[in-house]
Amino acid sequence: MKKIKRALYWLMVFLFLAAAGVQFNDPDPAIWIGMYTSASLVTYWGIVRQPPRTLILFFATLVMVWSGYLATKVIGQQHLFNDEEGREMLGLAIVAAWSFFLAYNIEPIEKHKNKFQ
Repeated sequence: MKKIKRALYWLMVFLFLAAAGVQFNDPDPAIWIGMYTSASLVTYWGIVRQPPRTLILFFATLVMVWSGYLATKVIGQQHLFNDEEGREMLGLAIVAAWSFFLAYNIEPIEKHKNKFQ
């Protein structure tokens, strides 16, 4: 893995862990700690091993749908940065965007050669 790519992945691991760490004073901390910790673990998995693209895409889609749901409650009705749901929606959008980026930037797994060929 290139040095810049590795540094970016590590940066995102720590940023997601930091985001999880500040959720302890949230009204529903378990959900958000789990979300940001999951994003951190998926990113870490991309550093040490090659995660299955379908798993990352499933995670990214789930997060994107959740962010879209919150968007229907926030956009045009609340301030994005001053209201909790606005910040939650933006956090989910960041996790979804990063997860899609991660899914499309992992190296393809080499197919094992058939020993009968």
